[in-house]
Amino acid sequence: MKITFRLFKKAGIAKGEPSGDFEPDEPVTRAEAAAFAARAYKAAKK
Repeated sequence: MKITFRLFKKAGIAKGEPSGDFEPDEPVTRAEAAAFAARAYKAAKK
């Protein structure tokens, strides 16, 4: 999971917490899920 997150972070899809931490056990809000999907879609179009 950490490897996938690092790839997503490098591509600008996932950003994690402002501190740079990744908290996989925390719930994801609708806004966070929407932002993640939008960034993934944009990255896929490149």
